[in-house]
Amino acid sequence: MDVTLEEFLQRKGAIGILTLLHERPMTYSEIEPEIEVTSSTIVTRRDEAAKLGLIDVSLGRGEVGTKKVYTLTDMGEFLTDKMAREGILSNYRKMRTLQQVLDEQTESITQWMKENPSQLLQFETADDGTVISRDEMKGNSDGETSTQSSPSPNEREEAPDADKYTSNLDDPETEPPERPSEGENFPPEEELPVDLTPIQDSDSETSDTETDDGGGTTDDASSGSASGSERAPDSDQSADSEELGQEKLGEVSYEKYPPNEEDDTDS
Repeated sequence: MDVTLEEFLQRKGAIGILTLLHERPMTYSEIEPEIEVTSSTIVTRRDEAAKLGLIDVSLGRGEVGTKKVYTLTDMGEFLTDKMAREGILSNYRKMRTLQQVLDEQTESITQWMKENPSQLLQFETADDGTVISRDEMKGNSDGETSTQSSPSPNEREEAPDADKYTSNLDDPETEPPERPSEGENFPPEEELPVDLTPIQDSDSETSDTETDDGGGTTDDASSGSASGSERAPDSDQSADSEELGQEKLGEVSYEKYPPNEEDDTDS
């Protein structure tokens, strides 16, 4: 039984074919991925549109051989122009775009169910075979087991042998420095004894007294001790100051009392 134009427009896939052909002539391979119907439905709607005088089927040259090309007739052009003015064609394109988004979201939620079946199996009304198939659940569990058992490439790398590197601690001839015991701790610096008495030379000991112009005698040792005490460094001075004072004292004694030169009588 032949269908009418009214019945044709109400059937699944009819609006889609007319919308695509309104843009340009197309082949079956170009129409098929753009319509959410089966291949047999596309062929049926094509034949019905051809009988109604909406499209024309002709042979066209394709990449390999010849292909059937579907083109709108004048009647088909007039009808699709009316549908475009009513917004039917634009709404169909929007519907196709939303359908693609819906398909992607549906695929995403089904993938989540495969990876997380326990999220739904915690409910009493859920069953192992109703959430996802048992084969897929078994495959997921086997994949998780193999992933946990197999070490990662970083874990499979062998650690360097400790024998390859020498250490001074392994050498028996090398002894570590001994640490001082608790009883051998040095006293604080301020508690160290300081000898404030300068060391006198032997030459200065021979001349303890000196006669003044008025006939009086003066104790060189006491005066030297006093001058030495004046030059004595404080407890916080270094030993270099003491040595400098001793050298000056020796030079003064040598100038006042030069050593006796012994005559060499032996020939």
